[in-house]
Amino acid sequence: MSRICQHLLIGVIALVSIAANANAQSQVELHIGDARHIGKPVAHNKQVCWLASTDGQYSQVLFSRVTEFAKHPKPFRAQSLVEAKNELKAELGRSFEVQIRGSFVIAGPAKRVGKYAEALEEMSRSFFRYISVRRLPIVQPEFPLIVVIFPDENSFAEYCRTDGMFFTPYLKGYYHPMTNRVALFEASDPRQSSNRRGSSRSETADLSKQTVSTLIHEGIHQLAFNNGLHSRIGQNPRWVVEGLATMLEADGILNASRVSSRETINRSRLLRFQEYCKEQRSETIADFIADDERYFQKNALDAYSQAWALTYFLAEEYSSNYARYLKTIAQRDPLKGPYQADERLADFQSAFGKDLQWLEVKFIRFIDGLNANQR
Repeated sequence: MSRICQHLLIGVIALVSIAANANAQSQVELHIGDARHIGKPVAHNKQVCWLASTDGQYSQVLFSRVTEFAKHPKPFRAQSLVEAKNELKAELGRSFEVQIRGSFVIAGPAKRVGKYAEALEEMSRSFFRYISVRRLPIVQPEFPLIVVIFPDENSFAEYCRTDGMFFTPYLKGYYHPMTNRVALFEASDPRQSSNRRGSSRSETADLSKQTVSTLIHEGIHQLAFNNGLHSRIGQNPRWVVEGLATMLEADGILNASRVSSRETINRSRLLRFQEYCKEQRSETIADFIADDERYFQKNALDAYSQAWALTYFLAEEYSSNYARYLKTIAQRDPLKGPYQADERLADFQSAFGKDLQWLEVKFIRFIDGLNANQR
């Protein structure tokens, strides 16, 4: 590396470090050729930094590729909800209606976007009610939460390509931690009523059940990542992320005015996991914690059910320990490197104790004692 390049590298690292340590309002401007990145540093080391732009999107910048740098003259200020709404309307065009509900900015087909917004708003209330009862550690969202509901699969697939998301026919929607957006499409069969069993809600009665379920699931991810339960740039174990979402999407949590224990069972996940235990489960909690991705790759539905079961067990029986565990993962240095099996196990044992064999026994007893038909 030439002396000029060394001075450039030292300068840009110093600038980012000063901006990151000074206050949350400082912005930097980094150039890589013709590309310009402006935002506040949210994480950095000597090789790379992550910048947050005012609309909530994150970008990764390698210091070795920076050709110019400067302190940005304007202080950082997150987009307002109204600014986000106007920008989204300009991006998507007249075929979309855009509404604001709480922290959400929702774009979708004009005749139905209001009903989707109501579903998100109700989910958000249920989310915070459950979180507050269990005293899980949260922060307030810094940015507007953008949700885009496309009218058909083709337009969604095109958006996936521009968003860097690999599209498959099995993909119904997603939350992207880098763009901080939820994107999904309306299912083609409107006869699939979204009324949940035991629900008194009528606002989503004429919407596709699949669409509403996808919206709720991905919306929970968006809330969890923006309220500090997960790290947007860190390595979150998949079972933790999906376990929390499948727990909070349960009918009892979404519909109950009071959150009592047995009303919060996700019945479809419980039945699947109980069947899995009877027929083929051979791994232990320790195996699943150490390498959960292996089981998601092997059979996603079984892994989702196990993620729900373990999360539900921990949240119900060890709520303070579970809160501490989520905080440990969320606050892990996102640039530390791969979250290896031994570190995953150590973090889990720090929260729940070293005797995982006994925890396994209590876990299975707890699940065996649940009744999927219980009200």
